[in-house]
Amino acid sequence: MHEAIIRSWGYDEDVSTFLLTLNKGAAVYQGRPSTAGELLRYVQRQQPPIRWSTLIDQLGFAGFTLPIPGNYLVLLNPKHVRPDERLAESTGTLGHELGHALWNSHGFDSTEEEYYCDRIGGKVYQQVLMAQGWSEAEAAEKAARRYVALAMSLEDWTARRRKNVARHALKPWTWCDRRTSADLLSSLFFPYANLGLWGPPFWISNRKLGE
Repeated sequence: MHEAIIRSWGYDEDVSTFLLTLNKGAAVYQGRPSTAGELLRYVQRQQPPIRWSTLIDQLGFAGFTLPIPGNYLVLLNPKHVRPDERLAESTGTLGHELGHALWNSHGFDSTEEEYYCDRIGGKVYQQVLMAQGWSEAEAAEKAARRYVALAMSLEDWTARRRKNVARHALKPWTWCDRRTSADLLSSLFFPYANLGLWGPPFWISNRKLGE
């Protein structure tokens, strides 16, 4: 995709840098399908608002995705997401958050969703590293160290997360391991937005990208 097209979407300079980096990551496969390319096409079609927020740092997030009527709002934490020496991992973080938007979650994500979104972020990270000159094998190894979901099954990932995230009666999302339970719970609290259950054409969705 031409640089001028990406810049015409109106994002600020730093966000545009991440999107241009996605574009370079997509180019390493020379026209073949790629995770980076799929995310970039999603941004082109939907143009979700991408904003900076230090408030999410208090919650321990580098990025956070929220449903808004007709779209998703992606929040990035400038303390962790920067277009400098951390460009590749920052673009991976953006990839993870765009994965949530493509997943069509509406407030309560599941462990399953986190697993696949982390795989999306890891694949983006790998493709960006390759665009920076790393071999495919080296980039895959480095990405798997940072994004362990790339080297784990969903079952192992779920067990690992359950050891670190205690179920809490006042935090419904801690009870959701699979997509269906999270979708149903979300439909109770976010009925105005929960069109993700119906899929296209109401929302642009892709729950297979991280697989």
